[in-house]
Amino acid sequence: MRTLATWLFLLAVIGQPMLARGAEPACRVALDRLSAEWDAAGYVAPSKPSQIAVLGRDGRTASGSEVSYMRTQLGLAAKDCRAGDDQGALSHIAIVHRLLGSAL
Repeated sequence: MRTLATWLFLLAVIGQPMLARGAEPACRVALDRLSAEWDAAGYVAPSKPSQIAVLGRDGRTASGSEVSYMRTQLGLAAKDCRAGDDQGALSHIAIVHRLLGSAL
């Protein structure tokens, strides 16, 4: 169910123009991989940003503010990718990837 929610979120952010173009920018592949990694982490939206711990799958933990920050970075990456700014999108993707790796 989370996978579906994540894909719907990314589709809403990336939108139909990306699908209509047919060309797949480099950031799209990285964004798809990060989306799968995000789903595997299993974080749910914190009930409040100051929540001390948000539990994910496989023993992952992060603070509420970290999870909110990662969600924001995912949205910014999708927005930059949609706009054709691969470099901007990849920098946001790297931030989330680093934070997901440190949450183990």
